[in-house]
Amino acid sequence: MPYASPRGAYEGAYDASGEPSYDSVRHGPGLAPTRICAAWEDPAGPPEAVRAALRAAEARGVEVVRLGTAAEGLPPAGPLHRVLPGCRAVLHQGGGSAVLAAAVAGVPQLIVAPRPEQQLNGARVALTGAGAYTPAALLDGAPRTARAAGAQLARDLFALLEQPSYVVAARALREEARSMPGPEAAVVRLTARPEDTRKAPHRW
Repeated sequence: MPYASPRGAYEGAYDASGEPSYDSVRHGPGLAPTRICAAWEDPAGPPEAVRAALRAAEARGVEVVRLGTAAEGLPPAGPLHRVLPGCRAVLHQGGGSAVLAAAVAGVPQLIVAPRPEQQLNGARVALTGAGAYTPAALLDGAPRTARAAGAQLARDLFALLEQPSYVVAARALREEARSMPGPEAAVVRLTARPEDTRKAPHRW
């Protein structure tokens, strides 16, 4: 179903007690809920701010499909590339496999990146307009600041659902990814004779 925020942009994430304080998404009879994916690789699990953002999404009626340590000890939903086509957005750490899987699926990405190479991936995705990026180092683990950081991540997450530009950019990235040569083209290129490669121009 088309995602509809009752308040437009995400506001008022938490009340004085630190609990989510906004309206739930209402679904009509027979309509599936809006679904997002959360995939986390770190054995320690996602930081508290990420957990808070996911709780915020669930409190608004969004179904969160959890993979890796984001599953919090429960069985993961399945391989990321199989789960993504049914999701409207994905939150992950910025690992190369997750970035590419989301790109091929055409799903907007919220990347919370701990390591330098993941931060580079996140920055590049953000530059395409197909997602948003936050360095994990900016997420303080203290309870009060974790709530504030979680509220910001929730705003970023809901922006992926509410702003059409993210979907348009994610679909453009998908088309670009699918147009790239596959492994079979690389094999042909690597095994070709030198005189053949001079005659046949290539795109990469």
